[in-house]
Amino acid sequence: MSAVLPKAMMTALADELVCASGLLGELTSDLFSDPEAVRRHMVTLQKLDLVTQIQFGIAELLRCERSVDEALNAITLEDMALRLRAATQDGSADGAPKPE
Repeated sequence: MSAVLPKAMMTALADELVCASGLLGELTSDLFSDPEAVRRHMVTLQKLDLVTQIQFGIAELLRCERSVDEALNAITLEDMALRLRAATQDGSADGAPKPE
């Protein structure tokens, strides 16, 4: 059984991701203001930034009114685009099970 989320729900989910990204951005900014925290946790802070970028990318996809190919071409995070392309090529993006 396949269900499609209504556009209003996809937009609301996108808004929630943007809100969460803003909170993560504030946290990251606070941590970057402490030189000792930056020194000790630079890799983790970079990962937080990556999570924020991924969330913004997903939000854009949820709001997108283009074809899947056009939407994937617009993703600026190459690793994310590759993962999403792989998911859509093997059928898992439409809820179908992956072939074994």
